Parts: sequence; C-alpha cells; structure tokens
Amino acid sequence: MFSHIQNPNIFTWNTIIRSFSRSSNPRMAISLFIEMLCNSVVDPDNLTYPSVFKAYAELGLCKNGAQLHGRVLKLGLLFDDYITILCTCMRITGVSMRRLRCF
Repeated sequence: MFSHIQNPNIFTWNTIIRSFSRSSNPRMAISLFIEMLCNSVVDPDNLTYPSVFKAYAELGLCKNGAQLHGRVLKLGLLFDDYITILCTCMRITGVSMRRLRCF
C-alpha cells in the first residue's frame, strides 16, 4: 500500500486507515493496521484505534475488537479523549452495551 510513499508518518497511516474504515472495504483498514504493527517504525496512536474499532464493528468481528480493546488497556489509552468519544458515540448511535463490552 505504501510502496509509493517513502517513510509514511503517523498522519499518513491514520488518514489511510481511517479512510478505509469508512469505505465499503473496512477489512483493508484492519490489514493496514496489522501492516503498521508488523512492518513500520511508526507506532499506532490514540487516533489510530478508533478507526480500527470502527472497521471491526463494520465487519462484526467482536473477538478481534476485544483483542484490540486489550491492547488499548495495556497501552493505557482507555481514558484517552478520542477513545472515550468513540465509546460515547457507539452508545448514542445504538450499539448495545453488550456489543460495546465486546470491545
């Protein structure tokens, strides 16, 4: 994906992951996130995770979302404003608390 972009920075990663999470192909957002974790010198930040959560939710991948939630907890991002806003938006838009707890 980044073959034409030398040394993509966090802004580049987040922009492309976010775009795919909102597209008809959210699976690509997840693939890019995994590529970021495995092959990049750039680490995900607090703006990366909401897009990946959205992609998992779009695909109904609750178990994967739970793993991502564990990563967010481990990194101490649970009370980050962007993560908190994501959870609030999920509640407002009708995601059940049971499904929300999966993440």
